[in-house]
Amino acid sequence: MIGFWVMLVAQGAGWTAEVSPCDTLWTPLAADSLIAPIVSRVDTDSVRGVIARLQAFGTRYYTTDSLQAARAWIFQEFSRRGADTVFEQTFTYGGYPQANIIARKTGRCPDSLRIVIGAHYDATASGNPQQNAPGADDNASGMGLLLEVFRVLQDVPLKRTVEFVAFAAEEPGLIGSGVYAQQAAASGDTFLFYLNADMIGGDADYVNDTVVVEVDQGNQQVGNDAPSQAFGDSLARAYALYTPLGVSFGPIYGSDYMPLEAEGYVTFGVFEYHWNSTYHSPDDVIDSMDVGYTTEIARGVAALVVALAGLDTTTTEVAEDPGGPHLRYAPVARRLVLSRPASIRLLDPLGRVRLVRSGVRRLDLPRNLRPGIYVVEMANGLQRRRVRIWVP
Repeated sequence: MIGFWVMLVAQGAGWTAEVSPCDTLWTPLAADSLIAPIVSRVDTDSVRGVIARLQAFGTRYYTTDSLQAARAWIFQEFSRRGADTVFEQTFTYGGYPQANIIARKTGRCPDSLRIVIGAHYDATASGNPQQNAPGADDNASGMGLLLEVFRVLQDVPLKRTVEFVAFAAEEPGLIGSGVYAQQAAASGDTFLFYLNADMIGGDADYVNDTVVVEVDQGNQQVGNDAPSQAFGDSLARAYALYTPLGVSFGPIYGSDYMPLEAEGYVTFGVFEYHWNSTYHSPDDVIDSMDVGYTTEIARGVAALVVALAGLDTTTTEVAEDPGGPHLRYAPVARRLVLSRPASIRLLDPLGRVRLVRSGVRRLDLPRNLRPGIYVVEMANGLQRRRVRIWVP
């Protein structure tokens, strides 16, 4: 794995043309002008909204109707935020129906190992279903990260597929993640790593300026330790580059990465440095935690995922006329250069015309264009070409 890690070569932020999108993958070992604006879109109000909504369901213990209501809402949120695929992995525990909710952002390289990120959405007040358990820090905070990173990546073209898993029934004994791990192992499923987010809200009574990056240290599969540490090191580097947070390393324990580690998968995670004293109680509410801190933790995870999933900045042919104009595109500069003068139309992700120019060979796209995937239509007499580009 260490050799593989060294082979992750930064593609850089220069010109892109019609080349294979799977030739290179990115690494967060240096600040990147394409990753930074993606990270900046992770929004505190959006994270807060997820935490507040899950808190409003009340107790999300595995036996409750409020858990089922939260389950339906999470499924709808993944769908509303543009999931390529969203489905439930259903099971029964203690006679109660449960579901892990799985959403995918499909990458362009089907043979590349996917990345898996997860957080549990159930909550408890010391295992007492009769007591209110709003579960803001444990673990609406982790779900805030999961849904926010998912939202931010929706219009970012990636090479690897990224899978987001909301686990059920973590509190009674890592049940949902156990089902996921066992089914994955039984089917021979493989992925690059699993990254866990559990209790990342910090404590409102402290200055929350450090995140714990949890890595595998022994446990059931000692062969996982080196790659887990390597990915943890890169996550620490992402925090140093893209957030103000310091990093403290610790071991994985007592959360949803454990069943996956036991099945041989590479796992690591993020956890709060100042343990919130209200967890597993009716006082675990959003006012007891630091949502800005959760947002910074989410930014580091977003940076790592984009770096290791690999930004796909290659231009993509939509409809080709072999004799039509050819295009070179520099994403950071937002600059188009054509092989010969042509008329250009730029269409946004909804197919609306955002820009029209005639007889140009070079064009700098407006800075007020929203990030996303656009189509460039080029015409030179009867020769026409359409190319898809990504605007960061």
